[in-house]
Amino acid sequence: MEVTVEKSSACLAKISFTVPSADLEREVERALKSVGSRAQMKGFRPGKVPVHVLEKSYGKEVRRETVQKYVREAYEQAVKDENLRPAAHPEIAPEKMDVLIGTDLALDFELCLRPEIELGDTKGLELRVPKIEVDDEELDRALEDVRNRQSSAEKAEEGEGLSEKGMALAKISFMLGDEILNEREGMRVGPEQPLPGTDADEYKQALVGAEVGDELNIPITYTDDFPEEKARGEAGTCSLVLSEIYRIVPPDDEAMYKMFEAEDEEGMRKNAKARLTEAKEEQRNQMIETQLLEQLLAMHPMELPTQLVEKQVAGRIQALTEELANQGVPPEEAQARIGAETETGYETASKSLSALYLVEAIGQKEELKVADEDMMAELQSIAQRNNAPVETVRDYYREQNLFPQLATELLEKKVRVFLRENATITEE
Repeated sequence: MEVTVEKSSACLAKISFTVPSADLEREVERALKSVGSRAQMKGFRPGKVPVHVLEKSYGKEVRRETVQKYVREAYEQAVKDENLRPAAHPEIAPEKMDVLIGTDLALDFELCLRPEIELGDTKGLELRVPKIEVDDEELDRALEDVRNRQSSAEKAEEGEGLSEKGMALAKISFMLGDEILNEREGMRVGPEQPLPGTDADEYKQALVGAEVGDELNIPITYTDDFPEEKARGEAGTCSLVLSEIYRIVPPDDEAMYKMFEAEDEEGMRKNAKARLTEAKEEQRNQMIETQLLEQLLAMHPMELPTQLVEKQVAGRIQALTEELANQGVPPEEAQARIGAETETGYETASKSLSALYLVEAIGQKEELKVADEDMMAELQSIAQRNNAPVETVRDYYREQNLFPQLATELLEKKVRVFLRENATITEE
């Protein structure tokens, strides 16, 4: 087999190969005999089926498999001889795999190549970042937020009105004039969560103090995504009939101390401040890593395989189209969002691919490797987050062939941490 390689650009190579018809037919005959040794055909004993009979039943399939075998060999030989760095496996149209009996196999295919990156110094990058501070006002807000999130709902006593922080269950009727457009039973409502299209202050004023059985009629302007198309943009009435009222009870001080592993308010505030500072440091570290990576991307412009970028854009568009269809988004809105994604898709895909190749180059230069224990630790973390056995997660990743993607993600984490730990960071 004769293989030639022609580079049309830094990221694209054309691989051509030729197999004489005699060699091709010999390989096809060998493959047919291999099939015949296992084939069960009426009138013939296993292994005794004539080749010309096998050709009629299996010839087309065997010939395509033989051509695919030669494609793999040509690919491997070209990569080895020319030191190529493929970005993806070649894709060949099925019709190109059909070869007439008695003719030479002459085939060519394009191979996308990874860009050649000449890395500069990845250490000592400079970045100015805001200093982390947690003042008393921010701490108070954080503790209040914890109280709100840890609050419980208790059913209100008879005659007790809905409080500003309370919650109620209600039957909601959406009206356009005297026509009922839509009704919903047992909907959760609260004074501080106005329904779309209502005035927040007017809505809150109507609900605060309302009791079970009260009917509240609140003006509403129906939004553009309201289910009934004829009501969109129109003024109507939202009718609420309260069926149950609940008061919201925050945790007491002792419960708050326990949450923060403290014995008193001073200890609680100290531990809460430490946790808040740690969370802000983690957020800032992620911001630092992202900005350092973007610095390096700007310093290393690269030519990318156009076909690969276009394939990624097409994949994004297809996924978005299916997602919008599943969500029941109106066709006009869906088309607008797909159009917007198409406009920005090429830039997004190009940046994503460039970051991938840059991360790989840094990992190779700095000898950052993903070990088996790194993979196992990540699988255990995923299993813990999803409350699943680690064996189940491992089997899923193996079945879905997700281990290469997981390794790439772990390498990026290592590279990001490496850049941050070796950068010159100045706090402002």
